[in-house]
Amino acid sequence: MGNESDNDNFLGKLVQVKYDLQPGSRLKNWPVDAATGLRPTHRLTHIALVTLLFAYSLVGHAQTGAQAATVPSGENADVKSAPAATAPKRAARATAKADTAPKQLGAVTVTAQRREQKIQDVPVPITVISGDYMEQGNIHNSNDIARLVPNFSAQSSGGLTSKPRWFLRGIGSNDPSVNLEGPIGIYQDDVFIALASSQVFPIYDQQRVEVLRGPQGTLWGKNTTGGAVNFISQKPTFDYDGYAKLGIANYGTRQIEAAVGGPIKEDALAGRVAFRCDETSGYAHNNYTGKNQPDYSDCGGRVQLLALVSSNFSALVNAHFARYSGTASPSYPIGINAGGADNYGFIPSYGANPQIGDPFYAGYSNVTNDTAGASVTLNYQIGRLKLTSISAIETAHDDILQQPGTPPSPRVPNQSGTYSHTDFRQLSQELRLASPQTDRLNWLIGYMYFDSSLDYQSVSATIAPSTRTAYLSQPLHQADQSNAFFGSATFNLTNRAALTGGVRYTRETKTVQESRLASGAAGSVVFNNPGTWWPLSAVGSSTLSSTSLGASDSWSQTTFDLTPQYKLSEDALVYGRFATGFRSGGFNPSIVVANGVASIPVAQPETLTDYELGIKTAWFDKRLILNAAIFDYQLKNLQLNVQTPNPAGIPNQTTSTLQNAANGKIQGLEFELQALPTNNLRLWAGLGFLNAHYTNFVTYQGTQQVDASGNSFYRTPHTTITAGLDYRVPVPEPVGGSLLFSTDWSYRSGIYYNAVIQNDPVQKEGGYTLGNVSLTYSAPSKKWDVTVYVNNVLNKSYVILSQVAANGAYPTALGEPRYVGVNGTFRW
Repeated sequence: MGNESDNDNFLGKLVQVKYDLQPGSRLKNWPVDAATGLRPTHRLTHIALVTLLFAYSLVGHAQTGAQAATVPSGENADVKSAPAATAPKRAARATAKADTAPKQLGAVTVTAQRREQKIQDVPVPITVISGDYMEQGNIHNSNDIARLVPNFSAQSSGGLTSKPRWFLRGIGSNDPSVNLEGPIGIYQDDVFIALASSQVFPIYDQQRVEVLRGPQGTLWGKNTTGGAVNFISQKPTFDYDGYAKLGIANYGTRQIEAAVGGPIKEDALAGRVAFRCDETSGYAHNNYTGKNQPDYSDCGGRVQLLALVSSNFSALVNAHFARYSGTASPSYPIGINAGGADNYGFIPSYGANPQIGDPFYAGYSNVTNDTAGASVTLNYQIGRLKLTSISAIETAHDDILQQPGTPPSPRVPNQSGTYSHTDFRQLSQELRLASPQTDRLNWLIGYMYFDSSLDYQSVSATIAPSTRTAYLSQPLHQADQSNAFFGSATFNLTNRAALTGGVRYTRETKTVQESRLASGAAGSVVFNNPGTWWPLSAVGSSTLSSTSLGASDSWSQTTFDLTPQYKLSEDALVYGRFATGFRSGGFNPSIVVANGVASIPVAQPETLTDYELGIKTAWFDKRLILNAAIFDYQLKNLQLNVQTPNPAGIPNQTTSTLQNAANGKIQGLEFELQALPTNNLRLWAGLGFLNAHYTNFVTYQGTQQVDASGNSFYRTPHTTITAGLDYRVPVPEPVGGSLLFSTDWSYRSGIYYNAVIQNDPVQKEGGYTLGNVSLTYSAPSKKWDVTVYVNNVLNKSYVILSQVAANGAYPTALGEPRYVGVNGTFRW
């Protein structure tokens, strides 16, 4: 079988040593074709169950011994193996493997270019995080992975209840609008997830995550100017295996996870079922409600079926769901604008940034997020060509209610509440036809169709006595449709030199219908029941003005990339990259009324051009890997959410509007290191520098023109460091087994939360360091293990959102405090 390695330690899950199959061999019922041998520059950013055990006949209990080889499913693999992308036996997972450590690094296989390639052979800056690594490192949610990747962040101001702000190499969106898509493409099993609130989901039974940095417009499509992140789940195999995990942590946290899979009909039909559920009682006490926040239940499940219909045709069906129910993470008013009213119901007003977190005052909140989806992936071998079809549907339903937080009083005269409801559906169809990757000229062509429908309503009200608008309802309906044709080809000039080029044409149409139903003079609304004020039927008497507007627009864009590469040796690759990216245009999610005129602001497409040089190297018989990249981004028509004074002229109030406000320039440098000093010790580190600033950024604060050119990109640290290690030692007899110590740390320099005003001490955050540690005991039988972990070991208090609210307050959200937990896993 060639090079089998244990991969039982922490970094071993990040870089998995794979396999070396010979033509005609078989491994775990996955064939290899006998004829072809094919098988399935300044300071800059980022310094470094048991509930789902079906009545499933489990025949073939624990698999023991060394690491199970992983069989990938590339474009050139036999079509029978293609859909089942590399699912190792769960009995061989990292924390339950033999104590023999891998001898080499860097053989992990990825599909970043829609083909199977070893990561060190891909001329693209990419970080891969294996499922075993995420399990050992207690990665519970999708945005947790950002702490492991250079120049990457994914903070979410409302915890799991709001959209994460994905930022990669300084490219991201600070706009929380539900109808806008960010510039980082988020994928689940090759399916694009458009709705931002659906991009936070529980992590369980994952094979790996691939993080592609830089514009990915050719192969991954629109809205990937900053990069793409693909979460890849474990696929069904024809070996029985499974696991069950239970965990507890402080703040009343409980976790349960399980997966089971295997053959349903030998060599013809296999299945896999996985499930995870987290519950917590909250870490911050709400003095008004008498309860802790965020208290929630967050669950997800997935069912997959793999059918090998014939020797050249296979189908993979994936159905999944997730449900979040609970309260939002707390938010605190830190500072009040001079003359601004405190309408948030927090008592007292805390003054200048004391970074308090517990207790706090706020109203009752309730959040439910329901998502569900299904996809069918078909692979058909047509002679030497491979046809792939991915058909998918995704749906989401969200309800968020925030009630007033204190009774009306002279201290806090205005009590406001908010409510929003979202219904979303998307359909997508992708077709790809690929030639064998072994050809001197190999190519891939494809077509992508995407269609989505969004219905959204936002309601806010002020309970009397009031000095502001008492009732405001803003419904929205938006329909999106896009078509894209793409192709990519690689020509091997010599056995060392190659040139890859790609192009994609996208045309997108968006249509929006928006309404605005608002009360007139202050105090003009009488509610039938102030406790349920959000339905229109709750408004008993009022003069409500109604405004409705519609808009439609289409955009087309051609994106391309050109990538020369040269192998200096077997262990060194240099490459250059010239690529472009495209973020679709969009509409402001609410009608703006200024000087008596109502309008729907529209933003034109945002584009990016990338000039990049990179090198990937392996040293000392692949026991040390050093990769580096340097890049220069030129951005045009940046879509920014700009805070400006209220257009109606109300003093001390602000509003946010989507604008093509600026151009921009980013220069960056990245380093990634992985080392294996001994067979039991692994080290890894990532270093990122960014110099990101706006150009041609002239905007208005009321009637005053402001030139913000030269300001730093918001949410973009100049320097980031990520680093970690894992060390495994055997436990002496008679106990036996092994202990694995793992830790990861990340440092991020200071950032701004406002693109225009960067001299406000409240709207910025200084640099901080976060660390996590864990200790795992694995039994001699490799069938069970126990892990004790501490996340945010230093109990660092840090800001993840600060902005000027419409009423003059600074709502500020903090990151999670220290978590201490233990979990146990049983495998078979």
